[in-house]
Amino acid sequence: VELQKAQREIFDAVTASRAVADKLQATVRDYVDGLDKRGKILSDDSKASASSAVTLMIAVAAGGTLFGVIFGYLFATYAVAKPLGRSVEELNRLAAGDLTVTVTGSERGDECGDVAKGLAIFKENTLRARTLEAEAAEAKTRSEAERRQAMMALADDLERTVGTIVTSLAASATQLQSAAAATSAAAEETSRQSTAVAAASEQASGNVQTVAAASEELSASIAEIA
Repeated sequence: VELQKAQREIFDAVTASRAVADKLQATVRDYVDGLDKRGKILSDDSKASASSAVTLMIAVAAGGTLFGVIFGYLFATYAVAKPLGRSVEELNRLAAGDLTVTVTGSERGDECGDVAKGLAIFKENTLRARTLEAEAAEAKTRSEAERRQAMMALADDLERTVGTIVTSLAASATQLQSAAAATSAAAEETSRQSTAVAAASEQASGNVQTVAAASEELSASIAEIA
């Protein structure tokens, strides 16, 4: 009887344990089903969130791409293209000889600034070359004027010297002419005197002959008387 009672108690305990186990299993199943439902809800929410996030990311990426394109265009236009265009225009004006152009953009720290700095240096060198050319032309003009003035002064000195020589030669010629005239007059006078001396000599010779003849006649007369 006790054995049967023990077996009954064990049976009742097992039956109670099974009931508890069944209840616990039901509770666990309900919990698992609740977890599955919650997981499904979370999964659906996650999918929806992921889809929204993907949509948002696509929208943000598209907006960023559009913004980047617009920003890149504006940057390329106003930060690169226009400064380079101004630099090209300034370079063309400098190449055409317009040194009044103002070089802009040299304060920039990018490549456009480097181009502007190069243009500023080119302008300064061109201005320096123009200044040197003007100074050289002025020095050449001044040298030619000084040389022309020196040549004119030399010509004046030569003219004065030649005039002095001509005046001296004219005076010498006048003196020589006067001397020649005086010499000619002296020669004529000498010629006249020579003619007179010759005539006197002839006359004296005639007188001598007359005296000689008279002497001969006197000698003959004396001889006759004797």
